[in-house]
Amino acid sequence: MTSKQAKEYLLRVRRAKREVQRYQALKAQARDLACSSTAPPDKLTVIGGKGGDVFARYAQYAATLDEKISDLYDLQNEVTCTIARVPDSRYRELLLGYYVEGLTWEQTAVEMGYSYQNVVQFLHPKALAQVGEIL
Repeated sequence: MTSKQAKEYLLRVRRAKREVQRYQALKAQARDLACSSTAPPDKLTVIGGKGGDVFARYAQYAATLDEKISDLYDLQNEVTCTIARVPDSRYRELLLGYYVEGLTWEQTAVEMGYSYQNVVQFLHPKALAQVGEIL
């Protein structure tokens, strides 16, 4: 696998993290609507159509979102396990910080005690090459 393909593989985790946050926000909004004594029943049509029990519709919607979140966590686990196989601890730290934890390149560099340039121009390409070898 090329470094570019390894990077795309790892970027899925950053995207998944944002997607999980969106699903959690949607779930919280739906819960608030379901628990609101002033929410009109048709406000929850997004949660399963008109009619029926608002709480049952919320539970069904929440279960659907939880399933999507679980799939995204499975992806994160897969990528984290791949990163754990990278032999160099510096590269693992860089990959976990940026791709899994969602740090910026600047934050990653500071945590590692390297300059931004060193992380982006030297360490990152080598880390991607190692992930490419694993995949």
